[in-house]
Amino acid sequence: MQTINKLIETIDTAIDKFNSSIPSLQKRIDSELRILVKDLDTKGDNIVQSVSNLRKLAKIQKALQDILNTPEYIDAVKEFANSFKEVETLNNTYFREVSKSYSPNDFLVELRKQSVQTAVESLTGSGINQNVTSKLSDLIFESIKTGSSYNKLLDNLRSNVLTDANGVGQLERYARQITTDSLNQFNASYQDNVTQDLGLEWYMYTGALIDTSRDFCKACVEKKYIHKSELDSVVKGDFAEFKKIDGKINPKTKLPYGMIDGTNSVNVVIRRGGYGCGHKMIAVSSLAVPKELRMKFEK
Repeated sequence: MQTINKLIETIDTAIDKFNSSIPSLQKRIDSELRILVKDLDTKGDNIVQSVSNLRKLAKIQKALQDILNTPEYIDAVKEFANSFKEVETLNNTYFREVSKSYSPNDFLVELRKQSVQTAVESLTGSGINQNVTSKLSDLIFESIKTGSSYNKLLDNLRSNVLTDANGVGQLERYARQITTDSLNQFNASYQDNVTQDLGLEWYMYTGALIDTSRDFCKACVEKKYIHKSELDSVVKGDFAEFKKIDGKINPKTKLPYGMIDGTNSVNVVIRRGGYGCGHKMIAVSSLAVPKELRMKFEK
C-alpha cells in the first residue's frame, strides 16, 4: 500500500503543481490583451471595420503565442513531462512487489514515450493555440468584422481568459483536463497492460471526492474493491453503491452521467469516470482484498 500511496501522491502532485501556475499566467494574458486591443482603431465605442485593424490582429495573435512560449511555461511543461517517468518507475516497483517475476516489456516503454509526446504537444504549440489562443483571436476577429462594441470585446475577453460559469479561465480549464487525463490515463493504461500479463483480478477504486465528483466515482470510491467479473455491471451503474445514492443514467449513452460515450468493461479501467476524472483504478493482489469479500468470488 505504501507504493500505491506514493504513486497516487506523485500523480496528484504533478497535476496540481503544473496547474497552480496557470491563474497567474491567465492574469498576464488578460493584462497583455488589454494593452494590445487598445491599439485597435475605434469610432466612439465601436471597433472600426478596417484593413488596419485586421493587420493588427496578426500582431495580437503573435503576442498571445509568445506568452505561452516563455521559458517559465516551457519549464513547467518539461517538469510535468518528467512525472511520467516517475509514475512508470513507481508502477514497476509496485508490480515487482506483487510478483517477483514481473519485468516491464517494450510496449510499456513505448507507451510512456508516446504519452509524453501527446501531452507536450497538447500543452504547447498547435495544441494550446487551437484550444486557447485561437479562440481569443476569434473573439477579436469577430469584433473587427462586425464593428461591435470595444467595451463589450474587453468584457468577452476577460470572461474567457479569467473566468467562466464555473469560475475558471479558458487556459485553466483546458490545462487541467489535459494534465489530469494524460497522466491518469497513462497510469491506467500501464497498469491495465501489466494486470493482464500477471492475471490480476481485483481493482481498487480510490481518490478524493470533491463537490463536482460524479455519482459513478462517489459510488466506486464507496465500493472500493471491484472484481474483474463485476466490470460489465459496474460500468452500467448496475451495482448497489450506485443505486444507493440514486445515481442517474444518461439516456443517450446508457452510462452513468459524465462517463465517455463508448466506455465498456474493457476500457473503463482507463477511462474511469470520464474526462477530467482524477480517480485511480489500481490493480491489486487478491491478498489486499478483505477475505470476506474475496471469498464471494472464489471458485
